[in-house]
Amino acid sequence: KIHIGTFIGDYTKTAIGTKLNSGSVIGLGSMIATYGFPSKLIDPFTWYINGEKRKVILDKFFNTTYHCMNRRNKRLSESEIDLLKKLYNKIWIMIAEWHHSDYIRHLF
Repeated sequence: KIHIGTFIGDYTKTAIGTKLNSGSVIGLGSMIATYGFPSKLIDPFTWYINGEKRKVILDKFFNTTYHCMNRRNKRLSESEIDLLKKLYNKIWIMIAEWHHSDYIRHLF
């Protein structure tokens, strides 16, 4: 039997005392604050607050990331910022297409 922990993407934050299931996958740039256990799969750039999922607001994401890194005397480079913006846009297009195709499948 193989045991596996949780996969947590870079720039992800959790509230103090957040419980995570083994084998959970939490996408890049997410924020989790919930009672009990969150979903085992959380899309990248998602705010998961008490069972409700919302798309991260990119300006707020960069503001929070700036403050967190600044406390550690670190800075996001321009190339990191550009990459995160491209990932954000690409990922949310893919998520929208996936949700749309999933919705269409349920119609038939």
